[in-house]
Amino acid sequence: MKKALVFGATGLIGKELINQLIQDNNFSEIIVLARRKPEQNSEKIKFFQTDFSVDSLNLLEINPDVIFSCFGTTMKKAGSKENFTAIDYQIPLNVANRFENETAQWVLVSSIGANADSTNFYLSTKGKLENELLKLKFQKLFILRPSFLLGKREEFRLGEKIGILFIKVLGLLLIGPLKKYKGIYDRQLAKAMRLMINNDLKSGIYESDQLQKLGQ
Repeated sequence: MKKALVFGATGLIGKELINQLIQDNNFSEIIVLARRKPEQNSEKIKFFQTDFSVDSLNLLEINPDVIFSCFGTTMKKAGSKENFTAIDYQIPLNVANRFENETAQWVLVSSIGANADSTNFYLSTKGKLENELLKLKFQKLFILRPSFLLGKREEFRLGEKIGILFIKVLGLLLIGPLKKYKGIYDRQLAKAMRLMINNDLKSGIYESDQLQKLGQ
């Protein structure tokens, strides 16, 4: 059985992933790195409070087999490009540098359209993180590029609710090569993340339509 490390555990994908890992007998321990405790109660969960600084991470004496990176925010919530970079780029990179290990596997939730050369700041930042992780020595690196994330969020966002309805309707029209733009549910993505490890899949970039198929 494997020890999983999850950060970004209190967000939409992180919470669903932990719920599934608790039920997954392939994982004996779930190490959660966060500023606050996760809402789930399980003997599997080992919580470590951290601010994700290099000094804070270096104090941790843990050796996970798999690192699930679910950390992220939006430009609106971050408030500035500097804050967004600190959260979506620097924190995952700090964790990756701390736990770089040729026997560990890394599963990154990135974004559809991620590209370091993009003129879109959000997509460019995601792409730059992917490139930095590719330089590190992990046993396997899975880069996941989901489309619009569907699921029940803690906060109510009217604009997002409208967007979700639009995405669901639009999804009926997206076929063939456009399928990767269909929205993907949190439960589908979390299941795909687990099965990548459980089924010993190959390292690589997985687009949203592949993730939907794997997580169905």
